[in-house]
Amino acid sequence: METSRKIKYSGIDRLILGIAYALLGLFVLSIVIPLIYVVLASFMDPTVLNNQGLSFRIKDWTLDAYRRVLENEMIWRGFF
Repeated sequence: METSRKIKYSGIDRLILGIAYALLGLFVLSIVIPLIYVVLASFMDPTVLNNQGLSFRIKDWTLDAYRRVLENEMIWRGFF
């Protein structure tokens, strides 16, 4: 039979773990938030993005940026 042992941390250990988890959380947010912004901004019309900022209204979203990239011959040449 296997018994599970629970690790008992002292007060200073819990404080250090709390600080470490908080720093790790800030680090993850510093990566995730800009990544989400870039993905959402890539679907927006550049003029709307420059004038109003990031918009969550679906009518402001477009696939024109992806269409222009895929139509660009230089991009495909780089892949080949």
